[in-house]
Amino acid sequence: EPLGLLLMGNRWYLAGWCRLRSDYRQFRLDRVERYRTTGKRLDESAGHTLQEFYDQTLHKERDLQPVVVRFDRKSIRYMGDQKYYHGWVSEEEVEDGVEMTFLSSSLEYFSRWLLIWGNTATIIEPDSLKRRVRELSKELHEHHLMSET
Repeated sequence: EPLGLLLMGNRWYLAGWCRLRSDYRQFRLDRVERYRTTGKRLDESAGHTLQEFYDQTLHKERDLQPVVVRFDRKSIRYMGDQKYYHGWVSEEEVEDGVEMTFLSSSLEYFSRWLLIWGNTATIIEPDSLKRRVRELSKELHEHHLMSET
């Protein structure tokens, strides 16, 4: 049962629930030689989720940290595929934009990517990411102040 696509280490994976083994599995897409569709519809009440997959599988392999960011609707059109390269998991329309959830292996890398979105992105969590973006913003501001003199 497919749960979602993940980008890890420049490779795409399909995360899913294996009915045969009653466990989560992930498959590297570039290694899939063939597949077939069964025509069967999945039972949406099965209860297997990408979050549960992460909780039981991915966090053991990598130190991935959940990140939630709210983006203005107008900025989303410029994002393209970038969200996938930063660990995108899901998104939800909210009153004043779109809240996206990511699983990031590097808050440093993620914080630097967020800077390009300026005031169109609001970090919801974690607080450590908020602090790092503030630090980087201050460094950038001071750098450009010094270059004026």
